[in-house]
Amino acid sequence: MSCWERIGISPTVDKMLIKRAYAKQLRLHHPEDDPEGFKTLRAALEDALAQAKCLSVGEVFISSQEIDLTPTVEKSMEQDEPQQEPITVNELDFDESKRIFEQLQRKIIELYGHFDSRVQLSLWKLALDGGEQWNIEVKQNTAFWLFNFIGHYPFIPENIFNYLEKRFSWYDNYLALKREFSEEFIDSVFDRFSRAKWSLSYQGVDFSDPSLINDVESYLSKREHLEYLVLNKQGNGDELITELNKFCVQDFELDRLLFLYYQNLQSPSQASAYCKKLVVEHPNRVEGYLNKGNIDYRQKRFSEAAHSYKAVLALDESHGIALKGLAGCYLELNDLFSAKCLYEQALLQVPFDVEARIQLIQINQKLIKHSFDLLVEQPNSAKAHKQIAEGYLEIGAYTECIEFLEGIIDKTKPIFENTSRLVKGSIFSVLFRWLFVSDIEQVFNYRNSELHHMLGLAYEATKQAEKAEVAYMTALMKAEDEGTNGYDSLVQLADFYIEHKEYEEALSLLKKACMLTPDSARVFALLADAQRYLEMQEEALNSINRAIALDDRPWIYYSIRSILLISAQSYKAAAGDLNKVLQAAPNFSGALYRQGVCHRHLGLYKEAMAFFKSAVDYNTGFRTSALEWLKLACEVSDLDNAELAMSAFLNADGALETVADYKLEIEKMSNQRSDTHE
Repeated sequence: MSCWERIGISPTVDKMLIKRAYAKQLRLHHPEDDPEGFKTLRAALEDALAQAKCLSVGEVFISSQEIDLTPTVEKSMEQDEPQQEPITVNELDFDESKRIFEQLQRKIIELYGHFDSRVQLSLWKLALDGGEQWNIEVKQNTAFWLFNFIGHYPFIPENIFNYLEKRFSWYDNYLALKREFSEEFIDSVFDRFSRAKWSLSYQGVDFSDPSLINDVESYLSKREHLEYLVLNKQGNGDELITELNKFCVQDFELDRLLFLYYQNLQSPSQASAYCKKLVVEHPNRVEGYLNKGNIDYRQKRFSEAAHSYKAVLALDESHGIALKGLAGCYLELNDLFSAKCLYEQALLQVPFDVEARIQLIQINQKLIKHSFDLLVEQPNSAKAHKQIAEGYLEIGAYTECIEFLEGIIDKTKPIFENTSRLVKGSIFSVLFRWLFVSDIEQVFNYRNSELHHMLGLAYEATKQAEKAEVAYMTALMKAEDEGTNGYDSLVQLADFYIEHKEYEEALSLLKKACMLTPDSARVFALLADAQRYLEMQEEALNSINRAIALDDRPWIYYSIRSILLISAQSYKAAAGDLNKVLQAAPNFSGALYRQGVCHRHLGLYKEAMAFFKSAVDYNTGFRTSALEWLKLACEVSDLDNAELAMSAFLNADGALETVADYKLEIEKMSNQRSDTHE
């Protein structure tokens, strides 16, 4: 079995893909339970990382899986929303209206009366089918009656709440509701709507007889009461739990609540019992395994905890808490390298995870210390040199990294390198070893290109651009001398050129990188950036679509694509991408500005002005956004927004002559408002 088969991926030059695959395989092989398998896996990783440096274009395989390159758009923007029906009054045929309305009432009561039916959105839509043809009186009566009904029978899922609200537009008709119901009742229903997103799930609740509506309602009500006790860490629930256990129902949420309840009471035996029940009765849910892992970890049973975290990751390979939990187990078991790989994967899921970042810093500090200790015994250890430099880079000690690497590189004389290449593998290697070094293999395995690459990273981090460029170019030349592909330096130098606006040079390097690895999302994203600046819009859009198809997690990819879609006047698709960007980076003023541009072109002027304003709020020097806000406010004769935008533009050091015409327009609107008031 090759090293690639062992870690479960095709040959690639991308180190991140290799490390990600290794982290995934770690879940299957524990150093205590399967020491041989773990040792073999670690050897496969090191072999794969070594081979990755030497892969040529013909050895890298393109996945046969079809990848959809079409831009993805937010589902919420593509799906047809239910038609909002305002509550109004009109005089129509009384008998016909009464018949339709009573028929509808029977459908809803029958639907709600069977638990398995009430949780299915499709059946609610079917019950309300044909509403577009109802007369106004039926619509009005239905809206009022259904609002009253769910106020008294509220145990329905969030998606059904949302559907009904959008269908009957209750929020927008608050005054009409006040004529029929008390404010207290209305507010209680709306509060239920707002809490539905965080309410207990109704999926997987299995009643022995789901048609016994009184039993169903009683159980769901008591279950909510238990949730209240858990959230407020109250312990007076013994009687309630006894009553809940009398119902013939299988319910994951109840078992989860009971575990949390006894955990709050610090009753480890009862909490563990329900934790085991979650694992046994709900093996396809992560909560049981995760809770068991946390319990074992707190009790310092790290091997057992690792098994539970691996079970979580088998169900959800990107589960951040399980990744950190497993990393913590390896750290406690003193496997620093595996812990480091897992914490790196956790940071890919949540880039701003402070705990994971702190742990990585501490791990790197330990690895640096261990490597310096190793150098005392083995002064020529390439592995120790590399680990120290990588550690310095990852903890942000760039000056120390530069000093260390410059010292190592200065010792590597050209004549020594040439001599070592000549004698390697020949009979003279024996003589060379005897004369010059104690362990020639350490010298031959020493990748000088890697040192120059890491030196380039340190120079770039300390804003020494010229030295960084020289280091990357030297790394590429050294890689060629060594017979390796220099992939990392190739990509990093391309990124460097994009940052310094040398797009043609970047494009050339990235094309070479694509030949080496056709499955790197980062390379395609950089390629899209270079093509965008070179006004190769169609090629850039294809490249960023490819990047997102390969890895849809980084929000920056959607940001790049939104720029390209706006250039192509695809404003709706761009707005969908910008929604993703703002979910991850809500203070990103550039995305807020572009969202304003999209909404303006979509005719949503009020929302567009709100986005322009937010962009200025987060970046007070953003004159472009302030100016677009001012232009739009004047176009739609919104005096309040126009005055705010004018103030924002001038505060951002905008020139008054640039907005002279808008100043006159504001004065005109102000005078008109004064005349109206008079």
